[in-house]
Amino acid sequence: MASILRFRKLCYVKPAVKCSSVRFESFDQSPKTDQKLDKKEDVISANNFALEINKKRKQPRKQPKEWRCLDSCCWIIGYLCTTWWLLLLLYHCLPVTLLQVPELPGVRLKREGLTALHPVVFVPGIVTGGLELWEGRPCADGLFRKRLWGGCFTEIFKRPLCWLEHLSLHNETGLDPPGIRVRAVPGLVAADYFAPGYFVWAVLIKNLAKIGYEGKNLHMAAYDWRLSFQNTEIRDHALSRLKSKIELMYITNGYKKVVVVPHSMGVIYFLHFLKWVETPAPMGGGGGPGWCAKHIKAIMNIGPAFLGVPKAVSNIFSAEGKDVAYIRAMAPGVLDSDILGLQALEHVMRVSRTWDSIVSLVPKGGETIWGNMDWSPEEGHVCDFSKKRHSQPSLSDNNVNNSDVKRGFRVKDPVQYGRIISFGKAASVLHSSQLPTVDSKEILHTSASHNFNFSCGEALTEYDEMSRQSIRKIAADKAYTTTTLLDLLRFVAPKMMQRAEAHFSHGIADNLDDPKYSHYKYWSNPLEMKLPDAPDMEIYCSYGVGIPTERSYVYKLSPSSRCKSIPYRIDSSVNGEDDSCLKGGVYFADGDESVPVLSAGFMCAKGWRGRTRFNPSGIATYIREYRHKPPASLLEGRGIKSGAHVDIMGNIALIEDILRIAAGATGKEIGVPDNFTDKRFESDWGTAREGNKGIQYKIRSWYFKATSKLSLYPIFTITLLHSLRKKKEMNFPSSFLVPSILFVFLLSVANGQPLVPAMFIFGDSVVDAGNNNNLYTIIKADFPPYGRDFVNHKPTGRFCNGKLASDFTAENIGFTDYPPAYLSKKAKGKNLLIGANFASASSGYYETTAKLYHTLSLSKQLENYKEYQNKLAAIAGKSNASSITSGGIYLISSGSSDFLQNYYINPLLYKAYTPDQFSDILIESYANFIQNLYGLGARKIGVTTLPPLGCLPAAITIFGSDSNECVAKLNSNAVSFNTKLNATSQRLQNKLSGLNLVVFDIYQSLYNLVTKPADNGFAEARKACCGTGLLETSILCNHKSIGTCANASEYVFWDGFHPSEAANKILADDLLSSGISLIF
Repeated sequence: MASILRFRKLCYVKPAVKCSSVRFESFDQSPKTDQKLDKKEDVISANNFALEINKKRKQPRKQPKEWRCLDSCCWIIGYLCTTWWLLLLLYHCLPVTLLQVPELPGVRLKREGLTALHPVVFVPGIVTGGLELWEGRPCADGLFRKRLWGGCFTEIFKRPLCWLEHLSLHNETGLDPPGIRVRAVPGLVAADYFAPGYFVWAVLIKNLAKIGYEGKNLHMAAYDWRLSFQNTEIRDHALSRLKSKIELMYITNGYKKVVVVPHSMGVIYFLHFLKWVETPAPMGGGGGPGWCAKHIKAIMNIGPAFLGVPKAVSNIFSAEGKDVAYIRAMAPGVLDSDILGLQALEHVMRVSRTWDSIVSLVPKGGETIWGNMDWSPEEGHVCDFSKKRHSQPSLSDNNVNNSDVKRGFRVKDPVQYGRIISFGKAASVLHSSQLPTVDSKEILHTSASHNFNFSCGEALTEYDEMSRQSIRKIAADKAYTTTTLLDLLRFVAPKMMQRAEAHFSHGIADNLDDPKYSHYKYWSNPLEMKLPDAPDMEIYCSYGVGIPTERSYVYKLSPSSRCKSIPYRIDSSVNGEDDSCLKGGVYFADGDESVPVLSAGFMCAKGWRGRTRFNPSGIATYIREYRHKPPASLLEGRGIKSGAHVDIMGNIALIEDILRIAAGATGKEIGVPDNFTDKRFESDWGTAREGNKGIQYKIRSWYFKATSKLSLYPIFTITLLHSLRKKKEMNFPSSFLVPSILFVFLLSVANGQPLVPAMFIFGDSVVDAGNNNNLYTIIKADFPPYGRDFVNHKPTGRFCNGKLASDFTAENIGFTDYPPAYLSKKAKGKNLLIGANFASASSGYYETTAKLYHTLSLSKQLENYKEYQNKLAAIAGKSNASSITSGGIYLISSGSSDFLQNYYINPLLYKAYTPDQFSDILIESYANFIQNLYGLGARKIGVTTLPPLGCLPAAITIFGSDSNECVAKLNSNAVSFNTKLNATSQRLQNKLSGLNLVVFDIYQSLYNLVTKPADNGFAEARKACCGTGLLETSILCNHKSIGTCANASEYVFWDGFHPSEAANKILADDLLSSGISLIF
């Protein structure tokens, strides 16, 4: 079109432009009388024109050739012809399927009648999850909450060293370096795409959406994949959040168990979670035995790295793999510091050796699993690198691995796969009797005696701290198996291994009943932990096959001996014979390009098959192998039948399996029964040896097919859930936490926004976040040991060792920060957009209570709220401010101080009023407060009942008459008040149009914790953690208090009046569906 317009302009708009021999004149012509010219003038004009032409011919041509309309015509014709011939070529030369976009499995299955049933949780693997910056050094200016990992990676080119610095963790703790906070991107967007156009979970999410999945029943359990698994809980409470999400999804989706879909390293991360969640606090999640059986239907592991990957070894050892080795072979010196000075691999090694998670992927099971110097499970198999193996048809449409030795991996001379690292080709093939013996004690002695090098100045990697003598001694024609390999890694990466081995183990348990295996370092090793007691649960091992996968390496010393360089590298010049598994210094075995079949399939095929010591309850296990098939056309992208480690996430067969399981099918319904004997689906692929025993086993793999119609079950709607809550016989836990998490997966997480615009908190010490810090009062908590278990381990003014119940609520609603205490320095600017906390300890519904302790009464808190509204309008504008205040949630927790800190100890009150009369006074004050708050725009209000006052440790000490039992009279008064509170709240809701007022029953939840502490994972409910636990609170609970416990998570109460963080979390989670109407 542009060429046509240009042609028109040249030929018709510009006056007197020549087109070939034809002359076109302007459309703006003179009248005919003016067109008549004198003949003489015509001759002169013609002569002048001829002279002008001759003059131009004599002059050198400096200007470009004039563009003519004929040229435009030719270009247009050329474009059309080229496009036509190109389309014709594509039509005849490419497969017929090129122009046929494959139908999504989700669309087809929806047409068959499949609908969403079980909630689905994704657990991403290593490196595929996004990481964003929350705090950084000056060089990271402008990157707040921008992705440092995952996305477009532009910062690598803009400021590479700064980028690397912020991705590094602390070399000693494995946590954040000082001044740097990088956190996992939350939600489905965390790992849907790794980079623009490079999908990870996106295709699976899209297909699940086709059969009805959305944010309320679909969740991405994002975590910081750099950390050790237990550290994700210590730093980010990632495991606790995952536990809460699963519990919530289970309840809000009609008590349907969850289907968990982990990928890659996420598989062993979730394995760690399975053990953590049932282990008592503080080491575990306190879910207790039976938690997994109650909440999890199936675990569909994709590309599982159960037993580790050899890739992790080469990464730690030399920061390379086959790809880096190939680059070195094709362009020698490009990656070497002595040529271009890039030091790329050295920087990569320095950063990656701070990531403890890599050690979790080091091969597990030792020589028993991976082989020794002269034996390996894969012996008898060799590789075929020819392209024809990819194009051969499968024996069935199921893409199942089979025993046809003419395809893929064929029997030939044995390869010594057990030698994970060999120095020199000879060391990789000679019999072990011809090689030097590797002595672990010798390696450790070398590490202790010779591992010093002070000539390199500041060390870039740990190799700069090693002497050349010790480096050469390690590489002296030796080979290392998985047993001696760990000692080798401890020698070359001592800091990393010392730090990470406190979190991971790589052996095989002799006796799983040994108490040592209760430690979290063993939980991610399937050979050193028991699966939970959940006989109805199913475990799937789904992975690709038919792709050469790194299994062991041939190394050499680097030619450069300069400082700040890596002394070892893969010897890319080493190759085997035709059809050999040795290529470019790497031995290949069958797998998905990243994880060998041995690691992906062994546990489902052998370790967990039937009732074993690793699977005592006999959880059913299924294997599903997908033979790799490259894309048949351009429209298939990375392939709809790919078996590659990440690309398999777009495999239509895998997607169909996951959708059917999520829709309610079982392994037997969509697969082959256990007695299936079709030999196409069997292959003798290995032998696992334990000591001198030769235990032969076969791995059976199959492609699941649907053999029966699925029963369709409707998902409980939120309305139904809310109505069920009202039925007493259901004993249904409820809270305003439910709405916060129901769509946090889709809205809060995916869009980075919480489910409500703001939270506003009023009340006493149960919810005070630090306002009393700024008041002239003795009722404070801004000193240790308060706050010792909070995020920054510092006191904030919260009357707790850690988080308050309102803090957990804010997190679950989707807030990334807590509403600031209004009197704090933080309560300014944009921080006020998410609301504010106006609560003040020792305040209550009764005005005099706050005056006694010089704190903020509810009326004063309301005045502060009015002031806040003016500030908010100035920041966000009146319209936005109105939306924030009307759409926000208002939480009120008050009344306890009125009784315990005033009425019961004030003779002027208890002699003047009976408890029932005093309750009436408080209820009247409560009603006035709600109406005033309503008048200021509040529409969604939640108020807590009084707790069981007679069960608080201080109350028992003061009013218990030397008894350790709850004081019945105090509890009776609390129950009476709560009855009036409920009745008054109902009247207010009926009276005030548009008001949504919800009463949260905190009484029963806390009473259950106090009377049944062991059932909830607590060891002590009578005494508090701080001091003697009988009376101390506020200034009496200080760093000099004698007897303060070491582990507050074992105590229901932190001090004499206030619950511990562990109790606050349970209280918040127990109050589940009551607050649904505050959102919907």
